[in-house]
Amino acid sequence: MKVTFLDGPSLAEKFPELIDSCRGLDIAIAYIKMSGLRTFLKNLDVFMKRGSLLRIVFGLSSRQGITDKESAENLLKLSKHSNVDVRKINHSGFHPKLFIFNGAHPCIVVGSANLTEAAQSTNAEANLLIENADNQLLESALTFFKHYFDTAPKLKRKDVDLYKPRERRGDRVFFGGQKEDTLPSPLRRKNELEMIWPNKLWKIAPGSDAHCWEEWVNAIDDDGEGMVAIGWDVGDLVDFDTYDSLREAVKQKAEDDWNRNWGRKIKVKYVTDQLWTFKNDISIGDVFVVYSESRVLGIAIVTEESKYQYKGSRSISYENQINVKYKWYKEWITRADDKIVETLGKQGTLRLVEEDWLWDYLVERLP
Repeated sequence: MKVTFLDGPSLAEKFPELIDSCRGLDIAIAYIKMSGLRTFLKNLDVFMKRGSLLRIVFGLSSRQGITDKESAENLLKLSKHSNVDVRKINHSGFHPKLFIFNGAHPCIVVGSANLTEAAQSTNAEANLLIENADNQLLESALTFFKHYFDTAPKLKRKDVDLYKPRERRGDRVFFGGQKEDTLPSPLRRKNELEMIWPNKLWKIAPGSDAHCWEEWVNAIDDDGEGMVAIGWDVGDLVDFDTYDSLREAVKQKAEDDWNRNWGRKIKVKYVTDQLWTFKNDISIGDVFVVYSESRVLGIAIVTEESKYQYKGSRSISYENQINVKYKWYKEWITRADDKIVETLGKQGTLRLVEEDWLWDYLVERLP
């Protein structure tokens, strides 16, 4: 087994040789631009003529919009060949740069370079080429590839037609466009969660019927930094030094606005307790379990960088927010089991979970 370090241009120069010598090629790649794909495609002629198998799973994220539409069009055309299988993942968390050249002398390329012109020319990229990869390493790489490839949907005409490359905006909250695909949990993600020992465990609901969850997900960045939020806007909670002053503000807001506009009488003590707890009782090391409609939606931890903040912007429906780091977020496809539902489904937007057994039980069952 031989390992060689390659920067971006060196990798681009090596591609023709690697493609010529392999009997099959598996690619898991986050972003593709036509400028980089063009260089890659011109080396595929011999590969395609000899009927070698090409499998590609690539990122077509409606949130990030980095892959360009021309690349998606060309990959769709390529997928018409009987020996080509192209699949897409519409999720901003899909980040691999992996090439597996299968054959008598298998080679693996892994690193930072996407299939873009910048990655092949001007970017500072770091890649490793492993030639004659041993069986254990090859098996591990193929397991990773198949984990995502096998669950990704095939690229179809409607995916290309609906895809709209986008520019990032400062708050990273995007509305409209296609809903993201479900991204399989990383192979070792559950191990990371098992290493977390919550200081306190909180259940929080993203609005009734989880109607705010899409906003929360769209606000999570590539490193998992996001937020949890709570409603009942009485202004910045920092301005209330005492519980009684907050209660008076809630009472006044209920009488002047909420009771009339919401068509029901608001429980002043309940709302005051929720807001006071959210602002004053959350601490470093606490873990939020985002839960609604019999499903666990996300798990986020309160870090040293976390803080309460009041956001007057309507890009997120709830103004009272705490920035957190998400360790897992993926809606359960089916209803959680009865023990989880009975525990987390108890009344309350925000509730301290006092059942000590729940954390280990929950982590064991995450999909």
